[in-house]
Amino acid sequence: MKLQLGENSVRLRLDHEDVQELSKGRALEVGVSAPDGAGKPRRFICTLRVDEDAGRAESGRLLIEDARINIIISPEDLRTLMSEEHEGVYFAGDLTTENPLEVSVEKDRRAFSRSAKKERKGF
Repeated sequence: MKLQLGENSVRLRLDHEDVQELSKGRALEVGVSAPDGAGKPRRFICTLRVDEDAGRAESGRLLIEDARINIIISPEDLRTLMSEEHEGVYFAGDLTTENPLEVSVEKDRRAFSRSAKKERKGF
């Protein structure tokens, strides 16, 4: 899973193995280490998981806690990611703010097709 942060956006790019892990109920995590203001190392984490209890009509959710971004998608969102005809799922984070974060969870088509070919060949 690759993470890209923009001014008002969070974008995750998934390969085939990432989508398979999500379909097995596993959470994905990516992190970046950087020094804090005191020069001590600090880890920034982004987690993606599927909420099996989410309803069909529910879209994704974004929760920010300290140095962690949690992106939670519904089983319907996962089915969308697994389908050939869709590139990803998109939603706005906290709508109570003036500029909500736009969230994109997309398939990395090049990595997705390479890893799918490996899986079909049995590698």
